Amino acid sequence: MVCAGLGEIVPRSLASFVAVEKLRSGASPQQAADGGPPHRPEENPDVAACHVGILVLDFAGRSGPDAIQPGVTYAGRDALEDRVLPAPVPG
Repeated sequence: MVCAGLGEIVPRSLASFVAVEKLRSGASPQQAADGGPPHRPEENPDVAACHVGILVLDFAGRSGPDAIQPGVTYAGRDALEDRVLPAPVPG
């Protein structure tokens, strides 16, 4: 799992903690990433300035991306091809 983004917003989001707890409960990587890193308006009211994303991987090679803002992409590799995969739009 990886969380990346703008400065102190990343650890404050607790995104990796939340995703690990979801995985412990039996969630798939995409289910663990869904909802993305939480945006806390009280800490940063401008969501466009919150550059935080998460990518969850499991031992089977499945991945689950998400981000606070839409349009984030990541590069993935599976057994067949290299590809760029869009992260789902946070909902």
